[in-house]
Amino acid sequence: MKSNDTITVVFDPDNPPKGDTDWDYLDSMTDEEAYQNALDDPDNPPMTEEQLKRAIRLGFPHPVAYYSRLKMTRAEFSQAFEIPVETIRAWERCRQTPSEAYRTLMTVIWHQPDAVLDAMKERSKSREQFRERAQQYFEKAASDD
Repeated sequence: MKSNDTITVVFDPDNPPKGDTDWDYLDSMTDEEAYQNALDDPDNPPMTEEQLKRAIRLGFPHPVAYYSRLKMTRAEFSQAFEIPVETIRAWERCRQTPSEAYRTLMTVIWHQPDAVLDAMKERSKSREQFRERAQQYFEKAASDD
């Protein structure tokens, strides 16, 4: 594929796209009329009861919104917040729902991304210090033998 054939769209959660939905008209309809209109639309029929049962509800913004908002790629977001790329991809494709711990982390990232990034940097420093101490310990233990 040629690069000039590709259109890149970045979702900005602070400035969502404006649709052409006539909300006044929709609000004036009864639920039955709105449902019948949806049934009559061949491009976007309502979900069946079975589809609704299988649907996964994330309970927070779509994962793409997080890294788009921070102007990161999926890989950069994954590395910065130590969330496996495969996990993020599974959330995006609705193959997996985030655990409560991940939902909490994602909520904090949404509201305080800089604080989380600072904490992750400190964690990384602590890990490096631990590795250095462990290496020194093992080197000393090896030299004592």
